Amino acid sequence: MIHKHIVLFISLSMMQWAWGQANPNEWLITEVAVYRAGAKIERQGQVALGSDGLSNVTISGLEKDVNLDMLQVSLASGWSLVGRGFSVVPIADRVKESAEESARISKAKEANRQTYDLRRALLAAYEEELAMIQANRSVGGNELLLVEDLQDHADFWRNRVKELQYLMLELRMEMKSLDSELAALESELLDWQRRAQATAGQLTLRFSGPAGKKEKVTLSYMVLDAQWSAVYDAEVADDGSVKMNRYASVQQRTGKDWLGVPVSFLVGNPMNAIAPPAPQPKRLSLGSHGVGSYSYDWSATNDQMDDFEDMPEQASGALAMNSPLQRYEFQPASVIDVLGDGTEERAFIESFELNGSLD
Repeated sequence: MIHKHIVLFISLSMMQWAWGQANPNEWLITEVAVYRAGAKIERQGQVALGSDGLSNVTISGLEKDVNLDMLQVSLASGWSLVGRGFSVVPIADRVKESAEESARISKAKEANRQTYDLRRALLAAYEEELAMIQANRSVGGNELLLVEDLQDHADFWRNRVKELQYLMLELRMEMKSLDSELAALESELLDWQRRAQATAGQLTLRFSGPAGKKEKVTLSYMVLDAQWSAVYDAEVADDGSVKMNRYASVQQRTGKDWLGVPVSFLVGNPMNAIAPPAPQPKRLSLGSHGVGSYSYDWSATNDQMDDFEDMPEQASGALAMNSPLQRYEFQPASVIDVLGDGTEERAFIESFELNGSLD
């Protein structure tokens, strides 16, 4: 038998636990429920109790805005959660990777500057040789030279000068390329240094129960920086019937991507009230706003209009709230990926016919 222990307002969360150091590990996200403001994240992991019936588990890689007042833990019979602690810490793997990459980039920068200095020294030697040739290009003295000798001298001067100019051009191009490479390395180094400063949430839980037992534990909590809104596309047929396509526009900035996990959309704010307000029936009418100007308008009406065909019967008109936990919940037609950088994602939910016609 599985029991749910809802952990609310535990005063022990402010304590600094003097437990044995546990190895941080990430629990995979198994389900996400998005509200108009906030989202409920569900994760699962294995917990093994020691011979003393206790276990300290550190869960890393969590969101930084975890609301511990809404923490829920599902435990097997005989198990209990006896303590918790939450902190925002540097990402250990990111720090290690950044240190390794920074060392590699530093070596690459050193090799780049050594190569640059060698090329600069060679360029200086070529420039000195060219200056010497140009300073001694005239034939002096009283010795008579044959025409052939003068021709050979001119050819040597001309060919060597051209060769030196080409060599110097290649060196300058290579040095320019080395400068660009150095700028790219410095930019990459700054990027890795920023990554090393990234932080994530870390939750430490203390469990007790039967000695030596291992069980799957489900953890759920609320995050604040996520939201969704309903978007509708209307299709009006020639006979006046109206077909609605319902979409969910969702975005989140938790820093953690929701990839390949079930995502549902709920109406209501779990931070303020459990039960959403009862919807009122409305009529879609075409109103005039001046000559040649028309718009569709939602107006209240006493007539029932069932535009929630997938909902229970009481969804028509005012919703009869039989339970304080009853909410509107929508499932997308397919699994969607929602990035944690605030990128907006639009998910198709369903199509339905309005119970009425366009007059």
